[in-house]
Amino acid sequence: MAATEQGLHASLKTIILHATETLRERLKNTSSFSETDLRSCLDDVKSVSKLLASLDQFSGACKITEAQEELLCNIVKDICFPLLYSLYLLPESEKKNSEKGRALSLLVSLILESCRALKDQSLPSVVIQLLIPLCTVTKITDDALISLANNAYHSYRETPLNQYLSLELFGALLTDDHLFKRFLSNISLLGLSKEDMLVHLFNITVCCVEEDSAFSKAFTIVPKLFAFFPEELRRKCEDQIWMCYTQPIALPSGLQVNKQSLWKSLYVFFCLKNYFFPLEAVSKDILAVHLASNNFWFIIQVGLISLEPLHRKLAVYLLKRLIDTCEKNACTVNVLVGPIETAPIFWWSPSAKKELSAVWEDFILMIEVLEEKQVHIIKPLLSRMHHLIKATSENSKEGHLLFHSSWLVTIVTRCFDHDSHFMSRWGAHTLLTLNFQEVPLVQHGQLKFLSHDLLIHLQENKLYSRYEGTELGKCSPVGEALKDFFAHLFVCLDKEQKVDYLGNLLRIVCENNWGSIPLLFVFEGLSLIPVNPVIDSNLLQLVRQILQSCLITHESITRGAIQCFICQMLLNLVDKSSVTLNEMMCALAPLNREESFQRGTPLWNSTLSWLGQAVEEKTWTADEASTQALGFLKDPHSASSSVSVEGYKVVAMARMLLLYADLTEQKSQRENVKNQLSLQNTQSERAAAEKVLLETLAKSPLGITVEEICHTFAHIRTRAYIDVGRVNRSLSLFYSLLKEASALKTSAVDIMLKRNCNFLFKDVSHFVKARISQELTAIGDLDQIKFYSDVLLSLGLNSEHVQTEITDILTFATHVFDKSKDVPSGEAVEKIDVLVTSCTRMLKALCKLMEARLQQSSEAGTKSGPAFSSCQALVACVMSLQSVPQPFSRKRADTDAISRARLGQAISSYINCKWHCRRFLFSHSFSQQSANNVLTELVGKSADLIDVEQMLNAAMEDLSIGSGRSDVAIYRALGIIMSEIVAKANSEVVSKFLELSWSKVMEEKKNRLFWKKLESLVPLALHPAILSQDPTSVIGESLDQFFNNMQTLGTDKTGVMYLVYEHLCEKSLTKENDTNRQLAMRLIPLLVEGTVFGQLHKRGERLWLDVCAYLENIDETSCVSQLTSSMSKDDLYTRVAVLNWLSKLSPSNMMDVKFVLAFLEHLKAKYLTLAKLTTYKQFSNSLSHRQKHRMVLVFVLLADFIKEDMCEQYLSTLWYCLEIECHPSVRQNLEWLVLILLRKYPKLVDSVWDVFKLYSNRRSVCLCSIFFILCHIGKNLPQQLKTEFYEQALTSVLPWSMARHFNTRLFAQMAMVKLWQQCQALHLETLTSRFSLVQPTVDYILNNGNACNNVVKLIQNYMFQDFDPVADYSMETLFYTLPKLAGIADDEWISPSQFLKWDKTWLSRTGNPLPLRNSTQTLSQCKTGPWKLKVYKENDDENSETADNTGDIQKKIMPWRQLSPDQDTEAELTSIQRCRGQEDGLILVTSLIDKVPNLGGLCRTSEIFGVSEFVIGNLSYLEDRMFQSLSVSAQKWINITEVMKPKVPEYLEEKRAQGYTLVGVEQTANSISLQEYKFPKKTLLLLGNEKEGIPVDVLQSLDVCVEIPQLGIIRSLNVHVCGALIVWEYTRQLLQQPEAEQREGSTNSQLSMT
Repeated sequence: MAATEQGLHASLKTIILHATETLRERLKNTSSFSETDLRSCLDDVKSVSKLLASLDQFSGACKITEAQEELLCNIVKDICFPLLYSLYLLPESEKKNSEKGRALSLLVSLILESCRALKDQSLPSVVIQLLIPLCTVTKITDDALISLANNAYHSYRETPLNQYLSLELFGALLTDDHLFKRFLSNISLLGLSKEDMLVHLFNITVCCVEEDSAFSKAFTIVPKLFAFFPEELRRKCEDQIWMCYTQPIALPSGLQVNKQSLWKSLYVFFCLKNYFFPLEAVSKDILAVHLASNNFWFIIQVGLISLEPLHRKLAVYLLKRLIDTCEKNACTVNVLVGPIETAPIFWWSPSAKKELSAVWEDFILMIEVLEEKQVHIIKPLLSRMHHLIKATSENSKEGHLLFHSSWLVTIVTRCFDHDSHFMSRWGAHTLLTLNFQEVPLVQHGQLKFLSHDLLIHLQENKLYSRYEGTELGKCSPVGEALKDFFAHLFVCLDKEQKVDYLGNLLRIVCENNWGSIPLLFVFEGLSLIPVNPVIDSNLLQLVRQILQSCLITHESITRGAIQCFICQMLLNLVDKSSVTLNEMMCALAPLNREESFQRGTPLWNSTLSWLGQAVEEKTWTADEASTQALGFLKDPHSASSSVSVEGYKVVAMARMLLLYADLTEQKSQRENVKNQLSLQNTQSERAAAEKVLLETLAKSPLGITVEEICHTFAHIRTRAYIDVGRVNRSLSLFYSLLKEASALKTSAVDIMLKRNCNFLFKDVSHFVKARISQELTAIGDLDQIKFYSDVLLSLGLNSEHVQTEITDILTFATHVFDKSKDVPSGEAVEKIDVLVTSCTRMLKALCKLMEARLQQSSEAGTKSGPAFSSCQALVACVMSLQSVPQPFSRKRADTDAISRARLGQAISSYINCKWHCRRFLFSHSFSQQSANNVLTELVGKSADLIDVEQMLNAAMEDLSIGSGRSDVAIYRALGIIMSEIVAKANSEVVSKFLELSWSKVMEEKKNRLFWKKLESLVPLALHPAILSQDPTSVIGESLDQFFNNMQTLGTDKTGVMYLVYEHLCEKSLTKENDTNRQLAMRLIPLLVEGTVFGQLHKRGERLWLDVCAYLENIDETSCVSQLTSSMSKDDLYTRVAVLNWLSKLSPSNMMDVKFVLAFLEHLKAKYLTLAKLTTYKQFSNSLSHRQKHRMVLVFVLLADFIKEDMCEQYLSTLWYCLEIECHPSVRQNLEWLVLILLRKYPKLVDSVWDVFKLYSNRRSVCLCSIFFILCHIGKNLPQQLKTEFYEQALTSVLPWSMARHFNTRLFAQMAMVKLWQQCQALHLETLTSRFSLVQPTVDYILNNGNACNNVVKLIQNYMFQDFDPVADYSMETLFYTLPKLAGIADDEWISPSQFLKWDKTWLSRTGNPLPLRNSTQTLSQCKTGPWKLKVYKENDDENSETADNTGDIQKKIMPWRQLSPDQDTEAELTSIQRCRGQEDGLILVTSLIDKVPNLGGLCRTSEIFGVSEFVIGNLSYLEDRMFQSLSVSAQKWINITEVMKPKVPEYLEEKRAQGYTLVGVEQTANSISLQEYKFPKKTLLLLGNEKEGIPVDVLQSLDVCVEIPQLGIIRSLNVHVCGALIVWEYTRQLLQQPEAEQREGSTNSQLSMT
């Protein structure tokens, strides 16, 4: 034996020397040291380890000699440490068993084996070297330990070990308790005390925080290190950690949480849970101290709402542990009573244990269940939120509120971040509807959440969607809650808090990209806050920023509504004492005139009242307004040449002046009423009163300002010097006054402005003409010229005598046009081009002015006068424009002086003005139906001078070089002469023009001018002259292509097809334009598409349409009630247009009848094609379902047009449709159509019996429809046919009342009851006596309760009990009531109000066979039919939030004692595996199974029931998506071993040798029933292949086979199911064992988890 030991010792020495020499050689040049070299060295290490393990001297059995000790030191010094420092050569890997990890494990094992054999004297000096790497990588430098470093151990170090590897060395040392205790006992040999050494180790360990992996490793080491500490020293170190990791975790901004700090704090609390939060009752004082920290509870709350699942799991674990500990140990925490503002976040008292336990149970359940994604699991627990809300306002016996309201915020925040939109909406609605006077959120410091986090979440569009089933146009629940939220919140705030809150809200809106829908509802809520002066100058500046910058890109309708709400908010909240008049007016200036703030609207009147109150309070005076206006006009610092026409400053001044003027007039009117001045007074008295009023207005700020403006222009013709800047400011302000005043009417303010327009027009026209001819001759002056022309037009429209000035301008323009025909040279090119463009711009203004003048003359019946003489000159000038060369098209010397962009703008401006002038010319030269027929007589000769083909070519040329608004002008001008173009121009050219026009529109698809261009092109393309072209012609083909393009575009952009059908139905296809319906016949395919048009809208589109509907239906008293919008109509209004047009057709008009019959044939073909394709596999409210429903409604709408000779053919088609149609909502309308036809032509009733016989031999749903028809047709037949009908009906129906098929029998019994009741009501005594046996049957059905419950329900259905096919024949029933009752989606319902909004003639229509509304509301008050499928809705369960919480719930959550939240660290993973899978427990072998889904399911089952080892045939299965979807991450938490199928027998024998019983799951001759077999603890369970089971050769190796008892015929189960049953039976038996049998294997596991 001794010789053997000596031989092994010699071998060991030889291997060590060889390994050392080899390693030294390879490490001489580290640059060439490769991974292969490292692996080769590790093979030597394995050999050394095996030899050491075989020698008793080194295993502690014998004392070693000095030579042997030296040998061990050499192993550590010369082999292990060099290799440790070389590990950086191996790549990093996240895999659990990476090569680097195995190498480290091998080296650490060898080091520890060597150290265990060392003598006590030598041990400290070697062990201390293991700690040196840890000292060198921490942020602190521990000189006391580094001074003990032996360079012999670290001589090969080029790069230090990282923190994680250093901690691995230290952690491995701590795992050997005996070795570490020996080290501490002998540390004095190195001159250190045990306590000092522990403190050094503690300091360097907790400082390893640079890497996440090192940090997590460090704090798994700290609890192990604390086990060696004296209690007092350990407490001191605990306090240091506690103080460090309970510090605030917010980022410097204070609004966000530092995620890294949060994770570290939670992780530290978890790792040191047994020290910070001990479970023992004797330690409850320590627990109470730690739980008294509000910082700690804040960290827990932040962890609960973190977006990281690991953070939430850690926080839930800690919270459940603490609640459980407080409850069981009767702890007393934070029970000192104080003011509500200082209430602790958490408190506990034994006397309030019952109430507190119930509250915290509800809270934890809600937090845990919010981890679920399925709403049906969460909804049963929502009622517990009401209990928690109640607990925040209830005091306990100790005087504390039971529950701190900040925990409510935690739940709501989790709801906001939930994947389900329903939960987000529910959370928002719950918080917004809280009563802040009862729930002390503000007092508990949650105002920061309400003013920041809540507002950030409110930006989400998903919160504002309408619940399914609620009426279209209703406000969403969250939007409704916001209406009261801000008002209720402001009640609880002091003024300073209100200012801060509102400031935060406005800043968040400015700094974040809010959508229009959230902004709409937020500002609606703010506008409803009662009068509360809190907005100062700073907040007003934020409001201005929102109006000017944040709303630019929003849609017009929502932008206008938001502006209205903001204005109302300002009226309620502005603090007049803190804001100047100028600041307030500047805030109102960005409100868009067309969209929101318009004179005469309720919002303007509200502002007027508010300003009047300020004047009465003398906060702002009229003198202040006058001073500001005059200061603006005389401002010497303003630009001298130009001023922004629509600039906010100018608009602010104009609105201020008009408000003060209206206020003055309003005050005067009140005084007149007071003085009893009314219409009954004499005309002279009224004139005197009006004069007094005008004199009063002259003294108002408006009158003073207008007087100053007039003074500016006084004697301007003779004045030597003109202040252009002042003139421009005057013009800008007066122009804005006219724009803001809208159309001037008969008020005193309007009269005053009109009078001044007369005065100003002459002087302004002279000033403008002079500037154009002398000063504004550069291309950069065109904007100024546009401004002047707009001012002139506005003044001219409100002036009476303008002929002289018009003549002067025309003379000047004609002179310029004549001069431009001579090609100038040099620098004169640009000047003449600018002059031509300027004159064309002025000419455009004159054309608009003349149109208005001629319209007035035509209405007055005047055929002569100054207007007509001026018109002749205007026409002549426009005609001369035709020969003017295109400006900016000729060569010039300074081509680079003008930028390309400005040149393009100038050309487009000229083209726009030119074609507007031509439009004026065309409209009075070619239009035969113009209102200005008088003018047509004057300019008719000009039509002969216009070459339409030349005009078309010119239009195409201008389209190719122009852009934007110039294209619109071209489309509008050519639309007037399109008849002449089609008649005279080449068809190819017309076709090219249409194609070019479409391409130009599509260029603007993403620009704001898209809709304007499309709206202009549609009337042009749908001109009757083009529509009347043959479809096979060139123009006809282009028109069809246009329709196809529009339909394609309409699928992407809502409202495109609306433009087409609106124009067709309102203009092209009216009786006046299409008397013989030829155009309608040409467009039948398009009209058919119009009846079914409409796509399924995505969620965002549906939300937008809901909001539009809400704004349309908003209360008339709201500030948005008179909002004028340019909203593009949705698909519903597209159908409304077509349906409304169809409803106007008359069956007495032969042309209408001819068209309708052809239309119905196309519609029928389309329906049959769709119905055949979609007979099966449809879901309700799919696109095909909706389209079929829309088409059938049109058939019912036009039923009166079907003549008797065609009725039989239609009925045959209808019976076929009823046979193949699967949707009840469509079927009921088909049945109604049959009823209408049979009632109209009673002779065809006999055909029903033929159909009845036809389907008697089939199991067809058509029989059910026949039963329905029989129930309704009899009472609507002529009296002489009723007896025969009911006799035949009863005879046919009675046999089917006993049919085998349930549906057929049910409908037959219902029909029998209805027919019998009708016979009795009609007193058909002959029949009632003949069929007397029916009465007992009917009595049985109606009075037998549950036995015939289905029949009774069917009888009570609206279609059988309340529906009347004759009385209910109306637009309301067709398009609103029946779709609503039949379960059609609400965006398909068309209410009578929508038809009425589209066409006001419904109010005056007489003799229409189809009325708009039902005569009674009986049908509309019915409930839906019993056949309506139950569709899941988020708000179906109305009682879910109010239900009692005592019932059972789904809860897939583990108790905290089995919960291990740390999923990232290997140490804790090992702990989980020890806890979940007991050592020497069940081994499940699945190597014979081939199908991945079965393997994934078995892996999940094994993890749930704590299987010790899961054996799989190939580890690559773990990466399979199917495996992962079924295992749901179970593979991460269970020991998995790979044993390939050929190696299964070998593996079984290996396990048999380890004491395992081998059990197979197979049906054999000797198999034992599962219920009779008792499993040993050490069991190996082998599952067979899905098809072949367990091979015979493997069966022979098993100890026993078990089988599952079966009662059915099929003799096999799925392998996953079999495995699950067997594993559960094993677990069940193990759980039933006495505790003593389990204690041995489970004690360590319990300690590690708690």
